[in-house]
Amino acid sequence: MPKKTNQFDKETILRLLKEHKEYMTSMNAWNIYSKEYGLPHSQTIIKHFGSWNSAKSALSLEQLKQNRPFRYTEQELLQLYEQHKDKFTSITNWNDYASKNQLPTYYTFVSHLGKDLVEQNSTSVTWDKEKLTQLILKYYPEQPPTVSNWRTMEKKYGLPSHMTIVRHFQSWSLMKSEVYSN
Repeated sequence: MPKKTNQFDKETILRLLKEHKEYMTSMNAWNIYSKEYGLPHSQTIIKHFGSWNSAKSALSLEQLKQNRPFRYTEQELLQLYEQHKDKFTSITNWNDYASKNQLPTYYTFVSHLGKDLVEQNSTSVTWDKEKLTQLILKYYPEQPPTVSNWRTMEKKYGLPSHMTIVRHFQSWSLMKSEVYSN
């Protein structure tokens, strides 16, 4: 098999990029566009310019900002945890609250502080069949909810997810027969 020769030198790439610079929004967008029009792949551009941002800089285009996650110290996480621990009612509730308030995810707390500390000090409930049965009957005393009904209520009232119920009862159908058999 003959060795593939690179058909693009740096000057050719620069000339092509100038003609198509409005499509250099991201490497992924460029690759889709360049494939359709026979232009150099983003990796070829990076090979000649050193980085995607260097190529964009050569064209006086706005460079991509680095998407590096914010790092928290253990002390900062402990302070945030103390300020907001009443919101740790469930993983989903916390992550929704954290997203709206630019706070770290539940898993950031657990990975830095340990699951025991977070769960022990949070207001989250450890669910079992008995507690789930009482909760289900509180919201649906007459007839069992559908999964869709439950998901609406879980979002509205911060209830445990339908998957928590399935894990404890083995299936939604078994939950309905156990809870509503009396």
